[in-house]
Amino acid sequence: KMVTNFLSSPTLSSSFGRRVLPSSRRVHITKTRRRRRKVSLNNNETLLEGGCCEKEKAVLGVGSCGLDILARLEKFPQPDEKTRSETLVMEVGGNCANALTAVSRLSEASSSSILFTKIGDDATGKDIISILEREGDTFDTSKVVHGGTSPSTYIICVKDKANDDPTRTCIHTPSNEPLMNSEVTDADIDSLFASSPREIGLAYFDGRLTDVALRIAIKARSLGIKILVEAERLRGDDLDALLKLADFCVCSKSYPQEKYPNDTNSFGTALTEMANSTLSDRCKLLIATLGSRGSVALLFDDASVDTDTGATVLARSVDEIIEEMERAFQSRKQSEESGTPYSSSSSLLSSSYRYIPEHALISDRVYNLNGSGKRAKVVFQPAARISSEDMVDTTGAGDAFIGTVAKGLSCGADILKTLRLATFVAAQKCLQVGARAGLPFREEVPEELMYPFAASSGELPTATSRKGRRSAMTTGAISAFLLAFSFSAPNETFAAINGSSVDMNKLSQLFNQAMNASSYEDAENAWSKAIELAPNNSAALSNRGTLRLQAGQWSAAIEDLQRSIEIDVKEGKTADASVLNNLGNAKGAVGDWESAMDDFLKASKDDSMREIALANYALAAFETGMDELAVKTAQTILRKDPEFWDMRAALTAFHWGAGDLDKAEYEWQTLCTSGRGFGQSESAEGVRSFGDVAYASKLLEQQLKQQLDIAAGVTEDELGNDTPCQLYKTTDTVAGRWPPRPTAALDAYLRVKDVGQALDYDGIVKEYKFK
Repeated sequence: KMVTNFLSSPTLSSSFGRRVLPSSRRVHITKTRRRRRKVSLNNNETLLEGGCCEKEKAVLGVGSCGLDILARLEKFPQPDEKTRSETLVMEVGGNCANALTAVSRLSEASSSSILFTKIGDDATGKDIISILEREGDTFDTSKVVHGGTSPSTYIICVKDKANDDPTRTCIHTPSNEPLMNSEVTDADIDSLFASSPREIGLAYFDGRLTDVALRIAIKARSLGIKILVEAERLRGDDLDALLKLADFCVCSKSYPQEKYPNDTNSFGTALTEMANSTLSDRCKLLIATLGSRGSVALLFDDASVDTDTGATVLARSVDEIIEEMERAFQSRKQSEESGTPYSSSSSLLSSSYRYIPEHALISDRVYNLNGSGKRAKVVFQPAARISSEDMVDTTGAGDAFIGTVAKGLSCGADILKTLRLATFVAAQKCLQVGARAGLPFREEVPEELMYPFAASSGELPTATSRKGRRSAMTTGAISAFLLAFSFSAPNETFAAINGSSVDMNKLSQLFNQAMNASSYEDAENAWSKAIELAPNNSAALSNRGTLRLQAGQWSAAIEDLQRSIEIDVKEGKTADASVLNNLGNAKGAVGDWESAMDDFLKASKDDSMREIALANYALAAFETGMDELAVKTAQTILRKDPEFWDMRAALTAFHWGAGDLDKAEYEWQTLCTSGRGFGQSESAEGVRSFGDVAYASKLLEQQLKQQLDIAAGVTEDELGNDTPCQLYKTTDTVAGRWPPRPTAALDAYLRVKDVGQALDYDGIVKEYKFK
């Protein structure tokens, strides 16, 4: 890790086993327009029927819903680095809520999406419901349970110029009162189905709330309602039990190998094992999403003889089948109806809705998967090819895909056409930031793709009556530019602010003005206007307080930050850890170190702020002469994170100031040989996740490389200006961030003296005498 920013908050926070296939064993592949053998379900409906929905049925979704706060960056920040986001979006998130939004927007009938989840009874929870209700009468929130605080997820989306696919880093904060099994009675579950305003055609479970979800799934099964279960990641025995009840399953590309790792790292082997061991014979369809490659589906069949050919079902490797399908897709020429960007004279289609995926490839015969006895046809659905310029954010792409699949399964639509539509919907989502903004409405989807969901029931309104839903719907999402991550995200601009009299659009504009301001005065003015508009907006207060803190307006900063905390506490919320940390910084600057250390300790109780707050606590302890406490605190931090460079440099200074010269030299040498300490272009931290042996090997490799460089005449200065020894060769790296006494101690160490100098908060350079 790099520097502890004493005057700011921290940042916010499977592959296939491949081999060349012998030509004598090539899989038979057909385009989806050819005759296909039906895969029957228990209720005599079919997955491969080529038909469409005759009647819209509802999808009951059971799972997660919360607040997403998403920042889009050009590059991922280094520890304690300040950066500017291109966009900040706050909107409803959670797998289940996102998937049901896709269902709702593809639907005509009212109550087509029914959400069962738990959302906080706080202001944020009320706004979450309000935003979902703006989807229109197709989204039913009447079954939501309320209580506690609303869960939230911070998402950092990075569109690196070196990579076509954006990366996402998610930091989830769960509710303080998650849904408990005891909160939902059997009568509640009975009512969930009995009082539904529309016939439920499918129950979808995203793998969360598993205790309650199991009971709901059992009830759905008793009513003959089909069950779709999502397996995104390992979630314990309860998810396994839920998967046993599934008629259909959609898993992530990583889940099979996480669940069933194998020596050859074979995706097909793991997927087959999942089909045999995790799923029951009840399950007729298993879909695995493959990210930018597309998706693969297994259509299970009990027959031992292929009725199309009359031959005994052939045993084949799943990896080989998928590999050959991908090769066939890559070599297949684009045709006018598939793979060409869609163009239409329809005014409903904007230029951004242009990526239409090609048709799926399906094997002509049933195969015995890996010779395991599990028999299925294999489908490969290619992803839509989105240009790197148009690819914005993949957050929620899987949810968009699953929601569309759920919509098709709920009414018995052709699965191959459904997969193609689901791929299109997922692609459209990726063209905008966030999980919901890019989801298309039914009227925005090309007719050729909406065919599986074309309904003939007289009860449905015409498409014309649903037109304009996007323009009529107020999304409630707030976009802004972050000046730096040291500022709080404007959570409370999203939440209700003690009444509906606040002009939310105006408040959002003021946040944008403040965060885009080119001068301190302009930013101060915008924050002040925001506070005048919404006096109880804790985010505006904390942001103005942080601005004043960075400008050296210590007392004014304390007033704003303290008031922000008081508002949150009054509303029953826990004081924000980053605000507490900033408040401690401001108090320290005015000499109130005892109170500052108390704030740092409180902030350290939050896992996301623990290291930063404790580092500030250690620096404050040394500033006040508690050298032993400073050393012990720094050692505690470094045991957990040996690569925290700033704290390693601080511990060097602490030991030197306390007269432990040998220990100071040891810590300095450790700093100079940690991570990139050997002057290499890449940090050894990149392999730490592979274990201690890999990390030690990388360090040894770097050390040997350094020795060879030195032997070749490469000077120390040429080994890298951003390595630890170079960064801390002067006190410039820490001046203005550390308090004056630890800064002076580092100065004394670097000059090998018992006296050091540092600039104090009053702007005067002072001299400190050490042991």
